[in-house]
Amino acid sequence: MTIKVILCNCNGLKFMPEGLDMNTLPYELENDTDIAYAVVHPQLCGSGGVNMLHDLLKAAGPEDHFIVAGCGPENQPHFLGHVVDEMNFPDDRFIGVNIRCMDNNQARSAILEAVGNLLARKSESATPIDAFGG
Repeated sequence: MTIKVILCNCNGLKFMPEGLDMNTLPYELENDTDIAYAVVHPQLCGSGGVNMLHDLLKAAGPEDHFIVAGCGPENQPHFLGHVVDEMNFPDDRFIGVNIRCMDNNQARSAILEAVGNLLARKSESATPIDAFGG
């Protein structure tokens, strides 16, 4: 499983407090060994963000999972669902996390909780192997 984090800065709109630093948050997240990378876009639902998301999903491998942090998961299907649908990307590998009105510590915790949930889901679905390899 490869976990990639996409952070939306919501174009620096009022939804993001001064305590959320999008210059340092990706670095803090990439220090977690379970995260392959973290990338920031100023407005993921804008034309440039949609194009970037399209490219990322097109290039995604079968083990790639995306955590998209910005507006809440209830809003993301409205703003980004058309890209996920167009690319035929599995919904269970595209996880929304709300980081609005959080500081770096809160946002990092929310994202790492989503990472933990993905890893737990993976370990639950793993097929046990006995001592004879079967």
